[in-house]
Amino acid sequence: MKNTALIVFTTIFLLGCSELPELPQSDVVRLHRAAESGDLKLVTQLIEAGVNKNAKVGEWQDTALHRAALYHHKKVVIYLINSEIDVNIMDRYGNTVLDDAIGWGDQIIIDLLLSRGAMTSDQLNSTEEP
Repeated sequence: MKNTALIVFTTIFLLGCSELPELPQSDVVRLHRAAESGDLKLVTQLIEAGVNKNAKVGEWQDTALHRAALYHHKKVVIYLINSEIDVNIMDRYGNTVLDDAIGWGDQIIIDLLLSRGAMTSDQLNSTEEP
């Protein structure tokens, strides 16, 4: 473990702090990054390869659909919705993708989500109560 840390620190020193080496990423993280950058080709490849499209990662514990909606990547949102992703999954803070789209005022994404049965967290919570 000490050798690995030494190699990393040496690499950083030799390359300079502004050029950190790229660490390997899991396919789920790659899916999230592709969704937030609008890379439809990579999103498609990863979903078709069987990557869990409903997986939550990162500080927000959100999905690739949350990321695509947040950055207004409509083509990626459409692809993910059509891939039968869970449109009502909540992030760490209890927000659905529809909550986020409403917060950002993206009417096109709001309409797309509503057409597929998406609900706000308030709507979901009210349907769960007896």
